[in-house]
Amino acid sequence: MFVPLSATTAAMAAVALLAAPLATPLAAQEVRELVVAPSRVTLEAGKTQLLVATSYDSLGNLLPADSVSYRSSDTTIVRVSSAGELAALRAGVAHVEARVGSAAARVDVTVSAPPPPATPAEPVGSLTLAPASLLLLPLEPARVSVRATGMDGAAMAPPPVSWRTGDARIASVDRDGVVIGVAPGITTVTAATAGGIAASIGVAVDTALFTVPAGLAVGSGATDSLFAVVPTQGGRRLRAGLSWTAVDTSIVKVLPGGLVRGIRPGATEILVRGYNMSARVPVTVRVPIASFTMTPSADGAPVAIPVGTTRKVELQAEDANGNPVPNIPVAWTVGDTTLLRFSPSTGLVTAQRVGRGTLTALVAGFDPVVWTFEVLPVTVQLDRTRLGLAVGDRVRLTGRLVDPDGATVPGLNTSLSWSSSRAGVVSVVNGALSAESVGRSVVTASTPWGTEGSADVFVTGDLLLSSDRAARRGVGLYQMRLDDPSTLIPVLADTSTILHAAFSPDRTRIAVSSNRAGSFDIWIMDADGRNLRQLTSDSTASESEPAWLPDGSAIVYTAGAGGASQLAIVPVDSGEARVITAGPGGHQSPSVSPDGRYVAYVSAREGNYDVYVSTLEGADLRRITATPVRERAPHWLQDGALLFASDLSRSGAVIVRQHGASRQVIAEVPDAVLDLAVSSDGRRMAVLTGRVESRESSAVAYRLVTQRVEPGQTPVAIPLRAGELIATPSF
Repeated sequence: MFVPLSATTAAMAAVALLAAPLATPLAAQEVRELVVAPSRVTLEAGKTQLLVATSYDSLGNLLPADSVSYRSSDTTIVRVSSAGELAALRAGVAHVEARVGSAAARVDVTVSAPPPPATPAEPVGSLTLAPASLLLLPLEPARVSVRATGMDGAAMAPPPVSWRTGDARIASVDRDGVVIGVAPGITTVTAATAGGIAASIGVAVDTALFTVPAGLAVGSGATDSLFAVVPTQGGRRLRAGLSWTAVDTSIVKVLPGGLVRGIRPGATEILVRGYNMSARVPVTVRVPIASFTMTPSADGAPVAIPVGTTRKVELQAEDANGNPVPNIPVAWTVGDTTLLRFSPSTGLVTAQRVGRGTLTALVAGFDPVVWTFEVLPVTVQLDRTRLGLAVGDRVRLTGRLVDPDGATVPGLNTSLSWSSSRAGVVSVVNGALSAESVGRSVVTASTPWGTEGSADVFVTGDLLLSSDRAARRGVGLYQMRLDDPSTLIPVLADTSTILHAAFSPDRTRIAVSSNRAGSFDIWIMDADGRNLRQLTSDSTASESEPAWLPDGSAIVYTAGAGGASQLAIVPVDSGEARVITAGPGGHQSPSVSPDGRYVAYVSAREGNYDVYVSTLEGADLRRITATPVRERAPHWLQDGALLFASDLSRSGAVIVRQHGASRQVIAEVPDAVLDLAVSSDGRRMAVLTGRVESRESSAVAYRLVTQRVEPGQTPVAIPLRAGELIATPSF
């Protein structure tokens, strides 16, 4: 009986013919292997199924399968035609045998009873077809599936539909929704229910060219796959209609679908045919890989890599003799791409944030190679974390990037972002600082990944003064700029008395003598008055007149009162104070030499207050002056000379510069000198004098002047308020 072929059957037959080799096999070739697909079939009674038979010779070459004969074990259950089409007749189990010469293959067939009569169908609300459109080559098949929703919009089982094509000259469609391209053009395919619900998709058939990979390398005994794509159709892969043939089957074997197996080392080509086109793919079968060399090692502890840096990763395959095996395909995978970034072309791993991540290299047929990277934090270390500036100063901060051990991170090139917490006090551009006004600001340098380093920057005035101008029943501490002497800027003003303020050498801290804890003790604070801390605490005596060592590590001060006073030294950060002078007459007003080895002070140990010098240990004691008048407030100058005040036998005093035996009068003042201050560079001095205006009230008229430390200079008076108590100026 003649059974007409369905559209699906015709299409599959066309594909099977297209996949057959073009050349006629040699007569000597014999079928050694017969493969029939599918090998298991389940059908409903009344349904059909086409079998596809493929035969191979002993070398794996594809042979024509037109001489295959088929036989059913029970023709009442399933019948098979000479073309391999199964027809299910009744429920039961049978098998079909396919044979070519001595090669045979078996297909198990299970036939189920037809479904019971359909119950009234659920009304269909809408149909949707997938995919939404098709791009095909002539003779290329593709299946379209149906999705349905009910009247309520809920998904339902696809109902029976009928299929039709808009133009059968362009594309055909069978009862199962299999569309086959026929000729170039554009048309539609429509599915419709018995109730008239329909959906359509567009089908474009084009004679576009396909392309294949430029080459393939596969290991001996390993497998890989080839594929063809259509560039003008979005690079889609062709799933059917291609035949793959190896030119030299002793080097490589290729199976239907483009699966390639390396047989032995060598080079050959694979011929690809289909859709009236052909292409060749060069194939190299390399020697088997025996081992890998990994740089860095993937066998030990995690590889440390600072954030923001890169690390080279190499995987070298080797044969059994240790020779490199080049051009192996490697699939690279990063466990967390927010933590690590990897470039296969350069082999560089880039650490993006702190944490632990993995990089995996996968070579077909081998266990994965896994590197674990420990991304270390990289912080910014500034060359200075505290600095004091005067208004108008310009300095530069530099930063380096360091690992947790404090070592500079090599190979890290990144720019720092700079900011100032108070740009009105300190402005910063790329690390260049400009002091704008008196105050405190935090300058911060940040990395792109969020770590940072910072420096406290103090912009200070020219002079420190003690005054009762705004203190609440006390004497407070103020700063003053010489270009605006009428304005005092409070540093610390409360109910206590603060005297003898002295800037630290870097001008970021201030040491003072204050009675805020009861007796006068030495305290230190930041240059803006914050972080006040008590340094000495002797309730039986007074500590005053602090003088910093040049390195800022310790302070020399006057301990005790009257004739019992001695000089002592105390570390700023930790440690006990120790006395460095001895003897009667009192020792006071210390000043430390620029090299930090000596201290100058005044003492009445010989009956009159003269200037003495000794080491910080109290040794090498020398008397500098021996006059009948009182000397006070000695200060070292940068050249080793001493500047001090010396009373006149009449009223008033002179400011003397003495270097060895050389004595030079710098200035003469008409009133008693209460205190003398010298700038750190030794170029400017401030002189505070006082005159008792009324013996009844003991009122004192204070006068504060500044001038250069040179003879003949005109003093500049600092304006003071009437009745204002002023004391202990200090640069």
